[in-house]
Amino acid sequence: MDDGDADALADCADPECDGQDGDARAALQPCQLGRETICDDAFDNDRDLLGDCSDPDCQAAAPCTGELCNNGVDDLDGDGLVDCADPECDGRVVGGFAQECEFGHESSCDDSFDNDRDLLTDCADGDCASFGTETDCADLADDASDCDFFEDCSDPDCAGTPPC
Repeated sequence: MDDGDADALADCADPECDGQDGDARAALQPCQLGRETICDDAFDNDRDLLGDCSDPDCQAAAPCTGELCNNGVDDLDGDGLVDCADPECDGRVVGGFAQECEFGHESSCDDSFDNDRDLLTDCADGDCASFGTETDCADLADDASDCDFFEDCSDPDCAGTPPC
């Protein structure tokens, strides 16, 4: 809609509207003359007929770069896979304790994190069955990094070592 000034430019195409609300129905959707920089508001801020992630201005912006690997939802690609269960997250570090996503096969078997998102953590995950070796053959426990559920002298890793 023409705003009534001499330039005949309308709404967000008018430099006078840069930074102002471009659509009262959308509530606080600022016009961005020339380049879209708000890429997650479902609004075509620069009025180039391409909104948010469809706009080349936003392709490198965080909301448009693929799966966010720690928010519990399937982001953008619609493949139904969430966080570390999505192959896009393979190798990405997530969470506050720097756990790495391992798509399809858990290999970090001593971090108390379900890296491959199969609902099995570390030694409870079959992927970890042959992870590590028994390191203390007299502690009356299966070492956490061993994952074979044999403790001390009953663990083949301790054969021939004292006190076994």
